Amino acid sequence: MSIIADNIDRDELVGLFRPGAGAMPPKLAGREAALEKLSIPLNEISRFNRTPAAASVLYGPRGNGKTVLLSAFEHQCEKKGADVVALTPDAIRTEADLAVHLLYDDSLFSQFLEAIRSRGSADLGLGFARVTWDNLNQAERDNYKRRHLVDLLVARCRSKPLVVTLDEAHTLDPEVGRRLLNSSQLAQRKGARFLLILVGTPNIKAHLDSMSATFWDRAEVLGVGRLDAKATREALVEPLQGYGIAFAEDALAAVVAESQCYPYFIQLWGGALCEVLAARKSLHIDIAVVEAARPAFTSKKIFYYEKRHEELENRELLKAAGIVAAMFQDLDDIDSVALKQKLTADLSPGLQGAADVIRQLSHLGFIWKPPAGASVEPGIPSLMDYVLTERQSLVGEHNQTPD
Repeated sequence: MSIIADNIDRDELVGLFRPGAGAMPPKLAGREAALEKLSIPLNEISRFNRTPAAASVLYGPRGNGKTVLLSAFEHQCEKKGADVVALTPDAIRTEADLAVHLLYDDSLFSQFLEAIRSRGSADLGLGFARVTWDNLNQAERDNYKRRHLVDLLVARCRSKPLVVTLDEAHTLDPEVGRRLLNSSQLAQRKGARFLLILVGTPNIKAHLDSMSATFWDRAEVLGVGRLDAKATREALVEPLQGYGIAFAEDALAAVVAESQCYPYFIQLWGGALCEVLAARKSLHIDIAVVEAARPAFTSKKIFYYEKRHEELENRELLKAAGIVAAMFQDLDDIDSVALKQKLTADLSPGLQGAADVIRQLSHLGFIWKPPAGASVEPGIPSLMDYVLTERQSLVGEHNQTPD
């Protein structure tokens, strides 16, 4: 057995893989294509100084690293000289909040206003030079920004391109969202170097459609699902190589298979393996190390699945989830029409009711439909097994009492 070198910080090794809460993994694997697609509109506003062709939407089941991907893209934006405003729905509960966040704060806005004044009010056509900003109270300032949001955005983007990202967009207040989408489109129509990136769960389409009938059709839509096996291997192997740690091929194959190529589980496995490596002072991951790490991984996986199970139960979706899980046994995808027909037949909710069930299951990450696809895929295949049979077995074992 190889011994961990004295110069390796064991605490650093144990903390190498950090699952959840949008924490950046040690290796962002398998997202090169998505970042490349996002770089196209970014180059339009930062390199070629022109209006982007469309806004972008990232969507996919929870736990697949959408927030991490968004953070990596925001870093790219900053490197290319664009201003970045990162938002969440909690920060923009009103239209006034939206205007405040999209524009400079009051101290910088005064300087921004002065620069506009120096070019003359014709620059905006709003009588801007007649506004005495310093004499306005806060409510008046907020109201001014809100009323003239589009033209102020255009003016801001003349000096520097602006990228606005909105995570958890599927929870955005519809009225605020409508103003954001409309302002984005109007600002771009006026030539602003302004790029909007929205991120959410698979039911984001229905939410955005309720705000704008055409936004989804015009947007660049990217699906963020599980990784492939190659990217999963990279995500596990490359961070550990920096510590001189290597996988045995059978051990790596086992971890990749059990992770289901699900980014959250990849991080859980990485963390569990590092804890065993640190305890054993080993630089080699073989099947024995995998077996020693499995209980920690399994415990956290079941805890995660119990939260998903509780969500399904609270929304009265367990029966529907069981029907869907049974359909997916031995299948990687199912035609969305066939899925709707099966739910209609077994639950008798009508086609519209079945469509609503599918939307709710998609929102929870139980299933999802990638962009431009006709088929529905599992969010995590093993979660379906857990809902269908595994949880019942575990509950039965727990409830057994000695004679």
